[in-house]
Amino acid sequence: MRGIEHIFGRREDWVDKGVRLIRGKRTAPARVRALNGVDLTLRKGEVLGIAGESGCGKSTLGRAMVGLMHPTGGSVTYRGQPVMRGRRPRHLKLQMIFQDSGSVLNPRLRVKELIGEGPILHGLLARRDLEDFVADQLETVGMAPDVMNRYPHQFSGGQRQRINIARVLALQPETIVCDESVAALDVSIQAQILNLFMDLKDRFGLTYAFISHDLGVLRHISDRIMVMYLGRVVEEGPAAEVFANPRHPYTRALLENAPRLSRRNQTFQAVPGEVPSPLNMPSGCAFHTRCALRRPECSLSVPNLIGSGAHRHACPIVEAAA
Repeated sequence: MRGIEHIFGRREDWVDKGVRLIRGKRTAPARVRALNGVDLTLRKGEVLGIAGESGCGKSTLGRAMVGLMHPTGGSVTYRGQPVMRGRRPRHLKLQMIFQDSGSVLNPRLRVKELIGEGPILHGLLARRDLEDFVADQLETVGMAPDVMNRYPHQFSGGQRQRINIARVLALQPETIVCDESVAALDVSIQAQILNLFMDLKDRFGLTYAFISHDLGVLRHISDRIMVMYLGRVVEEGPAAEVFANPRHPYTRALLENAPRLSRRNQTFQAVPGEVPSPLNMPSGCAFHTRCALRRPECSLSVPNLIGSGAHRHACPIVEAAA
């Protein structure tokens, strides 16, 4: 049997520090552009709902907003200052709450250590005041102070999410990015956590960017909606206007298939076609391969957001027909 070196040549000739060599030709590694041309301003005191299906770039956007990911282009600023200092976040005022409440809590630490280590590390809390401080934080999120000596595995999913919220509040943030923060919870617990988010917003004057694929949740809590598809914003505007009068075909497809109590016998229709691979994006409008309104010109150029006032969308075909 001929060895691999006989077929492909020596190994050092076709593997070179992560750069693929195919039959002696050097090729650049494939890259996914998770976000492209996103221009976002988060206003103080608002709840911005960010919607879209899995893989559209919502979580990447959230991580870039708080400085957990460094953008390869463009800039992210908070109050006019860059969010990143080198490769690290520079603002404690920007915090993030994640979907999986269990995986972000160190199982070896007690609740009082989980909540108190951040403020102690950043000089916001003296160690001698730890227990009183943690007791206050737990009461703020609706939990009894006597649980501070327990470990994460001793709590339900909803309780762990409350601990996560308390841990973030301990750093005195002004803006919180919530990445599918209620998606893993039972519906009744979701309602409790959402009500807690809104109570905390009023109490502390918080600003939220709320990432979710659940349009019912976003309808309930959002002041403004931004809909994403394959790394781009396809529609944005006041929540009431977007839900009442969606303009982009993708937004319309999402809302037409959202479950509602008023449509008990609703028949769900999947959007035709499949989501294109982010490694091989279609030219022009990324949604044109699945859009019922598509025209030849849709594949020629990437549309910008258009429209009057605060409600904008990225479909010139709909705009021309209006």
